[in-house]
Amino acid sequence: MRQYEPEMMKKKNHLPIIKLSVLPDKSELLKAKFETFKNNFLSAQNRLLKMIVIEEDHPEVLTGKALVRANWTNLEAGIASVELKTFGKKGLENYNIQKALTVERLEQLHGSLENCPTDNHFAEDPKGLKVGLMAHQKTALAWLEYRELQKPSDGILADDMGLRKTLTMIALILKKRSHICAEK
Repeated sequence: MRQYEPEMMKKKNHLPIIKLSVLPDKSELLKAKFETFKNNFLSAQNRLLKMIVIEEDHPEVLTGKALVRANWTNLEAGIASVELKTFGKKGLENYNIQKALTVERLEQLHGSLENCPTDNHFAEDPKGLKVGLMAHQKTALAWLEYRELQKPSDGILADDMGLRKTLTMIALILKKRSHICAEK
């Protein structure tokens, strides 16, 4: 709909301004194009009105330590929809190995959420950092330290631009460095 609206307004505004009688075909082609465009617009509008909105169930948001268990039956249902007869013996063997590894990894990742630090858990500023971290950076640092201890020990730190992720990463490096020095 949005794709048609600016063009529709433009055509509606230009049609009365143009001297249609001076055109060679007495504006028949222009009127026909406008009618075609108008019909396409109305057709798209009718299709939009006839559409049925299907609301999907969204997973619950984790708050604090409230943890929603993974629905493995949905995963199994999706896996069951794969046509196994299209694989050969070797392909089926490979598929089963990949399925087992994927489910194992998903269970590990989901299980790691149980110990995940909450939003009100703040890490201490590392020694050697010349500026203090803001609250959201301390929360991010606590999460990064937690992720470093998990298997796999990775994650994606993402937020809006300008919230000093680089400084948070430098703080993580300084913390890791001080832990390594303390162990020696």
